[in-house]
Amino acid sequence: MNERDEGDRIVEVVTWALDRILNNEYYEERDAQGNLLYLQFRTKPLDTEFLEGLFKEILPPEQSEAILSLKECRSREDIDRVLRLVFPSEIAARGVEELEGADWPEIVAYVGEQVKFLRFHIGQKIAEVLVKEREGFSTPFGRDAERFLEERVPEGLAAMPATKYARDFREVFPEMVKRATAPGFRLLSASREVPVSLQRYLIEASRCYIYGHFLASLIVCRSAIEEAVKQRLKDIGKQEEIKKDDSLFKLLPVAKQEGLLDKTRYDQADNIRKKAKNAVHGKGIPPDEECVDALQKTRGILEHLYGRLQ
Repeated sequence: MNERDEGDRIVEVVTWALDRILNNEYYEERDAQGNLLYLQFRTKPLDTEFLEGLFKEILPPEQSEAILSLKECRSREDIDRVLRLVFPSEIAARGVEELEGADWPEIVAYVGEQVKFLRFHIGQKIAEVLVKEREGFSTPFGRDAERFLEERVPEGLAAMPATKYARDFREVFPEMVKRATAPGFRLLSASREVPVSLQRYLIEASRCYIYGHFLASLIVCRSAIEEAVKQRLKDIGKQEEIKKDDSLFKLLPVAKQEGLLDKTRYDQADNIRKKAKNAVHGKGIPPDEECVDALQKTRGILEHLYGRLQ
């Protein structure tokens, strides 16, 4: 199996496993301290006994007890009463029609499907809204929903970000791997010691790119170039020029004059500076392709400054 095949296999396994986890298609085993020991994925429908236990575990006692009471008494009236206790009226009314004359396993299977729909599919939609609103400005609906969940199901509210970001990660993981293995994303060589601050900027810009946050990558690229130029100017004794004006706009011409940057890399750095400045000040957000190109050029500029003897 070659390197590319192995990478594809890992992506396939990770996304497949996340799909099973996000759809609650697994059992988990924990020790006495609550530490996870292993997961076992399901390969067949849940049996009746397992669902009975699941109802006791995830539903309020009055709801789980009501459902289990149908094991002995399941007249149309009994089914109607129980379903209206557990589900919204529309689902309950439909269930009464579908379950008339049903046996216990059929009732358990139906209730299990509806519980899964409400808890996982509708819950995921709510999670999408609430987590998104936490990341930006909220709406009255979002604030009301958050207050309701805090009062009624705080454990569900706490789980929502985990579910939302796990689902996001499942979607972006294949693209992350693709970007991280792209021909233009390779090791950078350095012939001199690279300052910790510059390493941090470069790592942040690279990770923003890998995770698909291209605008953030562009803005950090500008900071990386500024830090690299300042540090190299200090190396050659140009502290006074830095003290006069340490803005990248002023430092780039000095770096070019001193031979630290050739014309091509000077033009690239100045273009990145302009794009990042416009984005920060609301004068224009460049398309993703230009942000990605900025990272590639930034890496080339930094390698030029630190990867060759000058």
